[in-house]
Amino acid sequence: MDDVDPLATQRGSAVDIAAELAADGFCNAREIARGGFGVVYRCEQTPLERTVAVKILTADLDEESFERFIEEQHAMGRLSGHPNIVTILHAGATESGRPYLVMPYHQQESLETHIRRHGPIGWTDALRLGVKIAGALTAAHRIDILHRDVKPGNILLTEYGEPELTDFGIARITGGFRTAAGVVLGSPAFAAPEVLRGQPASAASDVYGLGATLFSAVTGHAAFERRSGEDLVAQFLRITNEPIPPLREYDIPPDVAAVIERAMAQKPEDRPASATEFGDELRNIQRRHGLPVDEMATPSMLGVTPRPAAAPSRDTRKKDAGKSPLRRHNISADVTSFVGRNHELREIRELLRRARLLTLTGIGGVGKSRLVKSAALGLQRAFRDGVWLTDFNYVQDGRFVQQAIQDSIPGPGTVLSLAEQLGDKNTLLIFDNCDTLTTEIGDISASVLAQCPNVKILATSRTSLDISAEFVLTVPPFAHSGNSDAENDAVVLFRERAQAVGGCGQGTLDESSVVELCNRLDGLPLAIELAALRTRTMSIEDIGTRLVDRFGLLRGGPRDVHPRHRSLWTLLEWTWDQCSTAERSLWAQFSVFVGSASLDAVHSVCTLSGDGDIADAVDGLVQQSILSRRQAGHLLRFQMLDTIREFGQLMLEREAASLGLAAPQADLRDRHMRFYSALAKSSEHDWFGPEQHRASSTVSEEIANMRAAFEWALETSEHCGTGAAMVADLWFYWLGCGHLKEGRLWSEHAWDRVHRLGIPHEARSLWTLGWNLLITGEIDRAEQHLRECLAQARQQDDARAASFGRAMLGAVYFFRDDFDGGVELYRTAISEARQRGDGLATAMFSYQLGEAYCLYREFDLAEECCRDCIAVCEKNGDHWCISYARWVQALAAYLQGSYEHAASIAKHALAAMATIDDQLGMALIGELLAWLAAEDGRYLEAARILGATQAYWSASGSSVMGLHRLMQHRDACAAKVRAHLAERDVADATASGAALGIEWIATLPGADVADSAAAHRGGRVPEVDARSAVLQHLTNREREIAGLVARGMTNKEIAAQLIIGKRTVDTHVAHVLAKCGLRRRSEIASLVTANPEMP
Repeated sequence: MDDVDPLATQRGSAVDIAAELAADGFCNAREIARGGFGVVYRCEQTPLERTVAVKILTADLDEESFERFIEEQHAMGRLSGHPNIVTILHAGATESGRPYLVMPYHQQESLETHIRRHGPIGWTDALRLGVKIAGALTAAHRIDILHRDVKPGNILLTEYGEPELTDFGIARITGGFRTAAGVVLGSPAFAAPEVLRGQPASAASDVYGLGATLFSAVTGHAAFERRSGEDLVAQFLRITNEPIPPLREYDIPPDVAAVIERAMAQKPEDRPASATEFGDELRNIQRRHGLPVDEMATPSMLGVTPRPAAAPSRDTRKKDAGKSPLRRHNISADVTSFVGRNHELREIRELLRRARLLTLTGIGGVGKSRLVKSAALGLQRAFRDGVWLTDFNYVQDGRFVQQAIQDSIPGPGTVLSLAEQLGDKNTLLIFDNCDTLTTEIGDISASVLAQCPNVKILATSRTSLDISAEFVLTVPPFAHSGNSDAENDAVVLFRERAQAVGGCGQGTLDESSVVELCNRLDGLPLAIELAALRTRTMSIEDIGTRLVDRFGLLRGGPRDVHPRHRSLWTLLEWTWDQCSTAERSLWAQFSVFVGSASLDAVHSVCTLSGDGDIADAVDGLVQQSILSRRQAGHLLRFQMLDTIREFGQLMLEREAASLGLAAPQADLRDRHMRFYSALAKSSEHDWFGPEQHRASSTVSEEIANMRAAFEWALETSEHCGTGAAMVADLWFYWLGCGHLKEGRLWSEHAWDRVHRLGIPHEARSLWTLGWNLLITGEIDRAEQHLRECLAQARQQDDARAASFGRAMLGAVYFFRDDFDGGVELYRTAISEARQRGDGLATAMFSYQLGEAYCLYREFDLAEECCRDCIAVCEKNGDHWCISYARWVQALAAYLQGSYEHAASIAKHALAAMATIDDQLGMALIGELLAWLAAEDGRYLEAARILGATQAYWSASGSSVMGLHRLMQHRDACAAKVRAHLAERDVADATASGAALGIEWIATLPGADVADSAAAHRGGRVPEVDARSAVLQHLTNREREIAGLVARGMTNKEIAAQLIIGKRTVDTHVAHVLAKCGLRRRSEIASLVTANPEMP
């Protein structure tokens, strides 16, 4: 018997349990959770064609415990129907006598999982959850049922964002099933102190559990987490003897902290007297803070009585036989599964609390109709007189709108007006597909809302109904991330639809390929579903290859859907027909932009004939969700989905062909090129001075359009010179912001095109290429182009290019250890720059010469060059050159053994470099910080930083700028790390740093966010507004996200609005906190609110 493996016994019994469940009609059992006594399986209940969760007790129970469980089943049955308690669909026992409960299967996570994955839910959502669960406990307590284990893991989140309490009466501690004194029930971290002392559970202990749950919800952790190595007894002692950790250090209002602390009081008599009282206190707090006050569903509201209702008599049963149940909606059953949209479902529910009319807008095919139907079914309980849908897809004449609505609502609509038919009914009206009838439906909606105070309307349309009571919620495509996430909504949709048509099965799907495909389909549900149909005859790779003709590929939808949803082309063609002439023209021309575009760009590049107004056309396309908009700093930017852009390009070509035009896009591309050529030139002009941050942000936003302009310009001899000049104008982006590899590729391509066409090279293009080649290790080729630069500069009488060529040639000398030759060239270049009054060249050459002096240990001369650079920068308001002067000073301090001083200067410089996203500068500072960490014995940190910098060097094609004197220090640091850490630890830390990326270095503790560009050697900071100084160091995207945080949005909501991944938002928020020296989101809000220049 000692050789028996109990785990093996459990594993073996799993097959028997699955077979027993199948015999009871619950097939395909798949384990999804396990507790002390039982296992929860996801099963298909084939007779009812639904998925359910079946909890079966697998532990050996004595007769008393078994009877107790049966009593719990009966009690749970009496609670079924409560909106915040998991419904028991069925209770029974398997053939072998194991009892089980059948409940609805919720795809969503528990509160515990949500907190673990996404962090705290915020105090406002915690209040709402607390009110709902207090109502659930009240209902249970009034029929003498105690939960005994209220905790985040026992609160499920439904598809509609509602919390539901589960696991009544089933303890999670082995041996604690009986509800007798001296036996501990529940999870210790959420159990009341008196229960841990052996006293019986009570309503007060359930209140404690709910309070402890809210503590976890607002902080992200349990009040009394079990510490590493701590046994249960020690944990029990802390819970029963220590006060809870103070909540006031978290970013929650004092009254919220106070009510949670009171619920978790050590003595039961100090807590709220009941769950009802606790819920009322939470509702009062909602009211005081101006929040929507949630209803606490209690037995008096639900019609629940303490005793079960008497069974109906035989006569009553006969009388009621044949009657159909009361109809509360007319929404047809879904024939395919509804996937995702949990965020939008919550938004709809929240907005309908305060809105009488809510219109869901979005491009055709985004899934508005499916979403509105799913939302309506989830809202039935909130509307006493039902939810009634009118589909206007087949209503062509506005005169019949009112009759169509009346026909959808029960009652004598033929003899009454719509307002009389509705009267004082508490009803939700669903108006679906209002696109072609917005005027008529808007007028009727306004009339109904004015005359029927208990009616609300939920509509779908490409455009708003444009009446005063309306709230608008734009439905975006599925958010799609770059990672291979099997539970990505777009991926789930594709997989389910593919399986439904007998295409690629789940076992044969390559998730990364599906993610890529869904990204290329813009996350548009209709496009994803049409692509999934193709899996009957094509692989994922075949579909991806054929997406070059996406409109020919994505057609052939089911016969039972509206004709315009059977192909992507038909849908977009219908949308095109709904647009005005000016809107169509702008749609077609906007397709020239890549990514997004500013309003200035649209005005400059696009033209409308006649009286067409660009601003009006943009507004019209935004209203119809053809264009989407986002905030970028102080400006709005507009963008199109790739699918919509491609359709616009095809329509541009079609219209041009009908007019006999051979090259429809030529003039448009020329205007696009000229606009971005001018933008590149103006940004280069603004680079050295107070507009540096704006210039950097502008180019970062516009780089996709810049690339498109390069490609067009470099194709022909007519524009090739312009394209080469654009590439040269962006030297500061390639070299100043560290995009070395891309800069080198464009510079070489421009040089090759100019050379092949026999066009004279501009000298400035040659020094840009030479500098890039030098940094990326091509010293011989760099020298060749720099000497050519000097020759061309003489011919073109370009003194500025000549001094840049001379200075870069001096750098070549330093790379070859020709110290005297390099110094001579640099001093000549600096002298020429000063004579011309060229501040940028003077500052840049000065810090570069200082760097060379430093590496050759001429520290006094290096300091002199740095001071010269700083003086020029302060006079001109520059941040970039001054940060490199600080890098040189930090390097000098390190080489002289002044490590603390080196770290201080380096972190000060790092903040300025992060402001303009100078990745090269951040990599150099990162190297120095790694060396300092190793000197200080922080070997894991050093390894992590080295991993981040190496990832940058590898991607850029450089290695510490190719300077072997710097490489020596990197190699020494790496050797020291390897000598003090295990090989596995080094590999893990390095990989971690590489994954975090170069931007993570700016978030290291101690980074100085003051205005480093104007700090003197002694550490003086100029007298500027401290708030402005902090915010200047945020990137454009970080400023945008900080503004949304200040508006109270969660990271998930921000991700949805900006159409980016939540993990990306998490990273940006972390960067904002680190750069600004803040700890809490509320501090971000205060900082943004205090600064009027923030978005």
